[in-house]
Amino acid sequence: MKKAFFITPPTGLWVREDRCQSPIEKTMFAVIRPPLRLGLAAAILEEASYKCAIADYPAEDKGWESFKKDLKEFDPDILFVSTVFKTRNDDFRAFRIAKNNNKNIFTIMKGSPLGDDAGALEECAELDIFLTKEIDRSLISIISRENLHQTTGITFRENGNIIKTPPAPFIKNLDALPFVARHLLKNNLYRRPDTLEPFTVIQASRGCPFKCIFCSAIVGSGQVLRNRSPQNIVDEIEECVNKYDVNNFLMGAETFTCDKKWVFNICDEIFKRDLKINWYCNSRVDTIDRELASMIKKSGCYAVSLGIESGNQETLDKMKKGTTLTQAVEAVQVLKDAKIRTYLYYIIGFPWETREMIHETINLALKLDGDISDFYFAHPLHGTELYKMAKEQNLLIEDNNFVCDFRIDSSHVSFKEQSKLCRSALLRFYLRPGYIFKTLAVIRSPKVAYRIARMGLSTLFKLVKATRF
Repeated sequence: MKKAFFITPPTGLWVREDRCQSPIEKTMFAVIRPPLRLGLAAAILEEASYKCAIADYPAEDKGWESFKKDLKEFDPDILFVSTVFKTRNDDFRAFRIAKNNNKNIFTIMKGSPLGDDAGALEECAELDIFLTKEIDRSLISIISRENLHQTTGITFRENGNIIKTPPAPFIKNLDALPFVARHLLKNNLYRRPDTLEPFTVIQASRGCPFKCIFCSAIVGSGQVLRNRSPQNIVDEIEECVNKYDVNNFLMGAETFTCDKKWVFNICDEIFKRDLKINWYCNSRVDTIDRELASMIKKSGCYAVSLGIESGNQETLDKMKKGTTLTQAVEAVQVLKDAKIRTYLYYIIGFPWETREMIHETINLALKLDGDISDFYFAHPLHGTELYKMAKEQNLLIEDNNFVCDFRIDSSHVSFKEQSKLCRSALLRFYLRPGYIFKTLAVIRSPKVAYRIARMGLSTLFKLVKATRF
């Protein structure tokens, strides 16, 4: 029986799923997500009678010595590594160690849209193949190295040459995929930050029909929305509840509430099976109404994440968000009235933004008063319209502190001032007495209270220190 080892290397805590390439900082709201990419790939190979193992070294707080030990004991034929742009060069170390242990091991890397998969093979002689396509059952033929030239969405090495095949089509029938191999995961590693209960992600759909210029969703999963069936989604939820004792979920989707009827059908399935679960999702302000809020609340939804993005309508229009400030205010109020928590996110630093526009965003964040609010810089991610815009206007500045190694220059507000404004906004938001009392009021566990207090003080210290230029 052939063996496959799927790993997240010990190169830092990051969200490594699909388009997401964000570091996970140990703050009071940090969520360490299970490696679905690895779990799906392992499930597919198990169906083909491979013996599989998964190791998430950052989540376990383990290092390279643990990897070497596991590699020697398991002695796999295949090593599959999950990567993101910022960890890629460090992740190569896993292949070098593996090839030194067994020169015949087949090495595979899978990452979010990086734009330089051929470069990865050039930089790492021990890497055999890079996958840019969505993981499906063609993984079996890829690993057996059959008809690689006819397989789309891969970059591989052959006789010293690097060969890149055409882009792969996106998977149409997501129900045809197996459930994530959670029996290979240490499920207790992944917990809700507010209750410390076991938590997982259900990938409910892929694709995004919207056109935000800063988002790589279209590059990573396409512009056609592809939903799993409500029955299939709730089957996986039910398996998590009954088999793994996990009752807390993120409904993974670019915008879970795009299709109202589909959402209602999922809720109906949850009701029919009498599942007592808690879940949250990503949404948009123009897809929220009172009927939907009432239905999702009854089925266990406790929080909704909204990309508010900006407090300036001109900026919303230029980023092609397709929403209005009025819709943002109304959506947040609807969720609050339904007793659903609001996780609100904002972006500053677009090429056209002035100081006044950024202040409008900060003021809106204070007005909306989400349960969580966070501010991000406009990252010029590879393949996005924002990246192309910044490149054409000669606004890209190399900066290793950014997830894509570039930031956007602006003639209106210097990056140093943007940083000050961002940190000041966080301090103004989280140090309000009303916010502190509201947060403390919902804590029911002394253990959770201690964790939030400790992580909150750590976060505060970092912010205060960072504002001192």
